[in-house]
Amino acid sequence: MVSHLKRGVTWLLKNAHYVFCIFVVLAAITSVGNFQVLLSKQTLSPSDQGSSVLIRFVWDAALLVGFMCQHTLMAASFVKDKLGTWLRLTISQRLLYTGVSSLTLLFCILKWQSIPEAGLWVIDTREHWFLWLIFLLLHVVTWLFWSLQVVLMDVGEMLGVSQIHRYYKDQPQPLTGGRTSVKLQDLYSHVRHPGTLLVTLLLWVHPLMTLDRFLLACWFSCYMIFRHSTTDTHYTFGFVTTPT
Repeated sequence: MVSHLKRGVTWLLKNAHYVFCIFVVLAAITSVGNFQVLLSKQTLSPSDQGSSVLIRFVWDAALLVGFMCQHTLMAASFVKDKLGTWLRLTISQRLLYTGVSSLTLLFCILKWQSIPEAGLWVIDTREHWFLWLIFLLLHVVTWLFWSLQVVLMDVGEMLGVSQIHRYYKDQPQPLTGGRTSVKLQDLYSHVRHPGTLLVTLLLWVHPLMTLDRFLLACWFSCYMIFRHSTTDTHYTFGFVTTPT
């Protein structure tokens, strides 16, 4: 009786994990897709005439601060240790982090306030089809390279799906064990986001540098510069040595 109950609980937990995996993957695809549209569209979004430029600017800044706090705090070691102690989260820790980050990013995008009446430069590409095509091709190619880098960095492990799958298949967890794995874990702790240079290019090379986009570009650029502190050892491992 006890063994049957234990198998039943294991079966429920396993399927709950797989359902959560599907939810996180869908949330990640949705948030990233909306982020791509936000960065690459060449049309001005309608502004909220009921609020001033300053109020919208402060609102967007608050959204970015909120996303930064969630994204940084949940990745901190002491928070992950507490989650592991209090909630008994082990294999689903990365999955939870990715899911919450995706929902937070999606919330920021949906609540983002455009400021089209202020900015550094505005080039109307609708009247210049050649410029429109150049910016379109640049962003399409850049997003393709970004997608390729995501795949090469093991998208399943980044989302937390591989951890769940390997656990229930009794396989070793990704990025664990071995000398090379330790180096790779150290590299990922400093450069966890794929395509930082590509995202910077997408942020700044655009025909519509409105005030809200300028805020977004400055914030993400500063975050990536200060957050991704690579060393000579990381460079040697990532570009000179061949992982085994």
